[in-house]
Amino acid sequence: MADRAIAVAQQVGSTEHYVRGLSARGNALLQLGDPTGEDDLRETLRISLDRNDARSALVAYNNVATHVAVVGRLTEAKELIEEAIEYGSQRGYLAAADWSRMTRCETLFPLGEWNATLNAARQLQEADQARGGSQITTFAKGWEAIVLFYRGSTVPARQLWAEVLEQARKIQDAQGLFPALANGILIWEALGEAVDAKRMAGEFAEIAKDNPVFLAMHLPAAARAMVSLGLEDQVERLVRLAKPTSDWMAAQIGGARAHLAEKRGDFAKALDLFRTVVKVGVPLEQRFWVAVARIGAGRCLLELGRGPVVDEAEGQLLHALFLARAREAPAATALRFEGQHGPRQRVAGPGGCLLGCGGQQRCGQHRPCLRPCRCR
Repeated sequence: MADRAIAVAQQVGSTEHYVRGLSARGNALLQLGDPTGEDDLRETLRISLDRNDARSALVAYNNVATHVAVVGRLTEAKELIEEAIEYGSQRGYLAAADWSRMTRCETLFPLGEWNATLNAARQLQEADQARGGSQITTFAKGWEAIVLFYRGSTVPARQLWAEVLEQARKIQDAQGLFPALANGILIWEALGEAVDAKRMAGEFAEIAKDNPVFLAMHLPAAARAMVSLGLEDQVERLVRLAKPTSDWMAAQIGGARAHLAEKRGDFAKALDLFRTVVKVGVPLEQRFWVAVARIGAGRCLLELGRGPVVDEAEGQLLHALFLARAREAPAATALRFEGQHGPRQRVAGPGGCLLGCGGQQRCGQHRPCLRPCRCR
């Protein structure tokens, strides 16, 4: 149908309808797992900018940036969305610029920029409510909840996420319902609300049947919680159903398989899969997911009782896990191994070093740093 709309628009010389057709075809192709859809979206952006069609350009900016972020190219996506914010702000499209700021959170969080994510989410809610409120508030609450959850504030995160989930269920749009359910499973399982978490997992599996690309995007967030709930068979079916459209998405689905292998005691297989996430994710600056995978690799190495470790960061994390006997180290800790605080930023602090050197090391932001001291 999109092809026909494009052809008709070309015949009658309607650039506006041609752009709409390209956008529809591009999004449809990407949802079907065809990466050539990105070309259509970029063409809609180019034409809209050339025509100075601000509304169309801002939609195209968000479509392109969201796709680029999903397939793993975070830095490129962040640059695109910052262009959109500047473009919309300069032309007085304040709500559209705020929507772009919300989209930017999709890059800030996995890049490990959690303070920026949290600040942006709270500012967006305030600005949107001042204009009367919209879906921006709902999505911004979601990003606030995710940061709070991974920083250990599970109950406030649940309260916020309940609102996100309620709105997503009302709208029944797959693009919003997938992340709402995936992160709901994660949060509710962490709070021990297994019945509701399993119910969400059932909803998640049901909508996945017709949306294998969206499934590939969001299964990694829910996989470990579902395995913890005893839903290994369901996760295995979803892994087979998922349709990743990039090397990064494929590695992420491998991460879901790693949780299955770990639960079943195949720590060598799980280790290899976690390390693949790290290998693919590091060049893409996927700091959050790399941190999660490093923790998984550390757990497997502890179970295997052996090395060798593949790099300095893995060795440091393994040593810290071993000393602390940490079975559930927070992802925020591992983020410090992804270049957030370099060795030159560390200063000596009082107390005992976590790694046994006698002088606790602290990074420039005054948070405990698990990098080994140079005392040895």
